[in-house]
Amino acid sequence: MILCCQSETCSMSIPELDFEVGGRALGGRFSTPEGLLQAAAQQLREAPGLMGDAPGLAQDKLSGFLDKLEEVLEGKRAITLVLDDPAGNSYVQCLSDDPKLPDDGLKVTHYERSYEQNDELGLNDMKTEGYDEET
Repeated sequence: MILCCQSETCSMSIPELDFEVGGRALGGRFSTPEGLLQAAAQQLREAPGLMGDAPGLAQDKLSGFLDKLEEVLEGKRAITLVLDDPAGNSYVQCLSDDPKLPDDGLKVTHYERSYEQNDELGLNDMKTEGYDEET
């Protein structure tokens, strides 16, 4: 079993379904990957204006996407779930009987944040040296 701690700065994407949810859209969660997908599907179903007031074409696309997501949750469709947290506040953990055995389906990639990611987090304007001096 895999557990995910998804912070509010974590985006989620599913490349096979051309789906991406930006950070802060889902809020923070501690769940399984299935739980994250179920929460995303529920938010899409319950979002005001997405189903009832949206034009017909948008409704059809959303309904089709939710059908595909349901196939994923039923185990009928394989996907790659990508969690990207530029703040580094999210984590994924495999809870196997032997924690020394790697999970072949789990990949963690560490990277340097881009300028845009730092800007979104408010880090580019942060004064880290000489902050006690007057400007």
